[in-house]
Amino acid sequence: MMKFEIQYDKDIYNKQMDLLFDLACKPKKEYYKNSQYLGFVLLIIGSILFFDRPSFFCFY
Repeated sequence: MMKFEIQYDKDIYNKQMDLLFDLACKPKKEYYKNSQYLGFVLLIIGSILFFDRPSFFCFY
């Protein structure tokens, strides 16, 4: 009976995993990082507006 074996090369496997990670996760990571910065800026602007004129949000 013939047995077919493929030799395992750790370096090739690691390079492939790095490539797949860069293709799949890197754009999303950059997008969410930029979105987080935008969220902090909007939070600061909202806090400044609220503390500058707190009566703006009261309806009496």
